[in-house]
Amino acid sequence: MGNDFTQIYEALGVTEEQLRKADEEQGIIEIFQGVDEDGDMCYAYLGVKPSLYLEYQQKIAEQAEINLDYYGKLLYSGKGSYPDAETQKEVEEKFGIDHSLIGKFQEELEKIASSF
Repeated sequence: MGNDFTQIYEALGVTEEQLRKADEEQGIIEIFQGVDEDGDMCYAYLGVKPSLYLEYQQKIAEQAEINLDYYGKLLYSGKGSYPDAETQKEVEEKFGIDHSLIGKFQEELEKIASSF
């Protein structure tokens, strides 16, 4: 699979073909929080390509600069440290995102990754 995450993908039972197909059809929704080019706090809803999700998470953990377009599709963005309730509702209606599930995938993945 061409990166340092091959063992984790294999443990999850995910093949290269499945990752390619998933990249074409869907993304893993993340709320990215950072600082924009003006130095202001901002957030972005990003549909991260499944094949790049582990790399994306590593960059987040390292607090490295991230090119959001490389990792996936930008769905919605705004100023501030986190979307307010009104924005969350708008995003839920527009994209069908369930905010109660955001983060649960990451928690499960961290459990698996910690075993390596």
